[in-house]
Amino acid sequence: MTFEPDILIRLVESIEGRDFVTGLCFSRHAPRYRPCIYKRLGYEIDQNEMRLIDETYYEYPEGEIFEVEGSGMACALIRTKVLETVLKQKGLPFSPIIGFGEDLSFCIKARQCGFRLYCNSDIRIGHVGTVIIDEEVFKGNYYGNFKQYQSSAEDQP
Repeated sequence: MTFEPDILIRLVESIEGRDFVTGLCFSRHAPRYRPCIYKRLGYEIDQNEMRLIDETYYEYPEGEIFEVEGSGMACALIRTKVLETVLKQKGLPFSPIIGFGEDLSFCIKARQCGFRLYCNSDIRIGHVGTVIIDEEVFKGNYYGNFKQYQSSAEDQP
């Protein structure tokens, strides 16, 4: 991961009045390089069938602190009380829930315990791959590749 030099100061300022805040990071997997923040995250039961929900927040507010249901943990500041509460109520905070990695599992558990999660899209993190995947790479690929990917996915049965 790559970080801005003042990232810790900015996270501390961002957490004021909140229990969890993350910066904006992107997946290093082409072609989408999608943001690692989620509008909706968890499970849904439909006709006695449970399915995963992981709706990526593609068109996020820029330069703002906004609520998310989940995020990757490339760079997050979490108050100790969140970790203690999740441990007490849900067991190991980062123990994976079926279908999710440890970061998103933590987010689901924290929300189940009543905590709200936030992303500061003004704090940007680069994800090291063959190049550094950041907001610029995402935006350069989003309108072409993602829209094309989305259209082809909608055509699938």
